[in-house]
Amino acid sequence: MLGRNVPIESAAAKSGFNGVAGTDGRNIILVMVEGLGYLTDPTARRQIDSPLFDARITDKYRITEGSVVYYGSTTAGEMRELCETRGPYLEFSKTHGTSCLPARLRTRGYATMAVDAFHYSMFQRNEWYPVVGFDKEVFGEELVKVTHRLCGNAFRGVCDADLPPIIAQDVAFSKKPKFIYC
Repeated sequence: MLGRNVPIESAAAKSGFNGVAGTDGRNIILVMVEGLGYLTDPTARRQIDSPLFDARITDKYRITEGSVVYYGSTTAGEMRELCETRGPYLEFSKTHGTSCLPARLRTRGYATMAVDAFHYSMFQRNEWYPVVGFDKEVFGEELVKVTHRLCGNAFRGVCDADLPPIIAQDVAFSKKPKFIYC
């Protein structure tokens, strides 16, 4: 297993996200930007993330960011950030799902939701997302009914740019504080 002798370090922990998530009853969103990676050129990185640091955003939201050395596949990154493990998602979730971030936030009164632009069966997320604590999962086949378009080449899914309005609408109608992962 790649990286097995290296201590697990999650970007959510390194950025301070895990330390503040769920402490004040405010809505939380965790966005994995795994496919893009961390741009080492600061000018290029700011071109992408500068909208997040606009005063109109930072006046209302606390933004944290983090990057870590990557080991494994897409689901390995998810397990690292959601459950602080490198364990295989199906095996780990069966025995330790309640230790994962969504389950911990749910015990603090949060409604938890995963938004995934791809088909519900991709990487068997429909099986393990509920076990790690998600109350609701919204997948590509439902999202495309609203967005009416797909993006990507090898992996075609709902376009990332189409997700924020859908997420905002869901948050607006929630009676509980919300944790959203996408």
